[in-house]
Parts: sequence; structure tokens; C-alpha cells
Amino acid sequence: MNKDIITLALKCESDMKAQMIKMVLNKDGMQLENIPITEMTEEIIKIAVNQDARALQFVPSDKMTDEIIKIAVNKNANTFILVPKDKMTKEIIIMAINKKASLLKNVPYDLITEEIIKIAINIDAYTLLHVPKDKMTKEIIKMALETKPNALLYIPKDKMTEEIIKFALKKNAHVLQFIPEDKMTEEIIKFAVQKNGHVFQYIPEDKMTEEIIKMALEHSDILPLVPKKMVTDDIIRIAVKHNIKELGFANINNNVIEEMFQVKKKRKLN
Repeated sequence: MNKDIITLALKCESDMKAQMIKMVLNKDGMQLENIPITEMTEEIIKIAVNQDARALQFVPSDKMTDEIIKIAVNKNANTFILVPKDKMTKEIIIMAINKKASLLKNVPYDLITEEIIKIAINIDAYTLLHVPKDKMTKEIIKMALETKPNALLYIPKDKMTEEIIKFALKKNAHVLQFIPEDKMTEEIIKFAVQKNGHVFQYIPEDKMTEEIIKMALEHSDILPLVPKKMVTDDIIRIAVKHNIKELGFANINNNVIEEMFQVKKKRKLN
């Protein structure tokens, strides 16, 4: 229907033509597709883009002014992907990023500045995923990890320094699960376990030492997660000391059980 009106309008005299085109575009901006370039005045384009920002796709590059782009991006951030690189000013990029941080992935590499990255990360730390590796500074990484420790997932292995790993673990020890095994040193594991014993579940068996197991037991009830071959009487004593229910998971001799109950009795008497 609107297309038919456009066809009819194009046959009218100049003034009537413009009025009919504006009337249609005020109801359906996407009809700009059917407007001849010669009839696309700045006013007509603005009406179309104001009604439906997606109409920007039908605007010829030489008629795509800074103001028209801003109208479109302000109404619908996704229209940023329709903007030609030579029309992407710093202001327009920031406007788009402020509305939808993930649009960072659509910013050409040479237009991505530290300022733009920080704006994106400040809005959504997970946009770290879209930061070029060589522009991922320690400061930017920490900014992302500050609010979303799980963003550690998006850090290249060679950027995952001990300092960065500990920074993330300090915020949330469970990110231990995202650390490559060759980066999971004994020191890193102990650091995580001291924060939260439950992260024991993420430790590869070949990295489980008696010291680490005991450390985890001091913070959490993780005895069921300890490989049977590594369960010693000392480990059981530590587990039961914190939670008598752990006896249900232990395969221990009567002497140790008797010893543990004697300790419990003495505590009650005192």
C-alpha cells in the first residue's frame, strides 16, 4: 500500500510529491528504499530514519551526514553496523558503544582506541572478548576482571600472568576452572583454595598434593572429592574435625574413629 502511494507521489508535481513522500515515510521509514536518490533530501532522509533507524541502509554514502547517522544510532544502536568506516567518527563510535558495548566488535581495528575499549569494558566487562590481543593491556584486563572475574575466559594464554590470575582468583576463586593446566601452579592452586576450598573440584588429580588437600579441608567439606588412594588417616582427622558427617565418606580403621570420638568427648567436657 505505502509503496503504491510512493509510486503515485512520484508522478505528482513537486510540492505534492514531497508532501506525499513525507506522509508515507512518517508511517513507514523503510519505504525510503523506494525513493529515488534525486528525491532524497536531508529532510526526507531524517523523517525516514526517525521513523525507523534501519532506513539508514538505504541512504547513499554521500547523503549520510553525521547528524543523520547520530539519529539512527541513537534510535537503534545496531544501525552502527550500516555506517561506512569513513563516516565513523569518535563521537559516533562512542555513542554506539554506550548503547551497546558489544558493538566494539564492529569497530575497525585502527579506530579502536584505549578510550573506546575502556568505555566498552566499563559498560560490559565481557566485551573483553572483542578487544584485539595487542590492545589488551594489563590495565584493561584488570578493569574487566574487577567486575566480571569470569572474563578470564577471554584472556589470551600469554596474557594470563600470575599477577592477572591471582587478581581474578581474589575476586572469585571459582575462576580456577578457567586456568590452563600449565598455568595452574602449586602457588596458584593454594591461593585459590585458601579463598574457597570448594575450588578443589577444579584441581587436576596430578596436581593434588597432601598439603593442598589438607588446606582445602580446612575451608570446605571436600573429602568426597579426594581420590581414595590419597585419603590418609591425617586427612580424615582434619575432615572430621570440621564436620563429623565426613566419617560417612571415609574408609578408616576403628582406632582413628575411636580417636576422633575421644576428641569430641574432651571438647564437650571442656
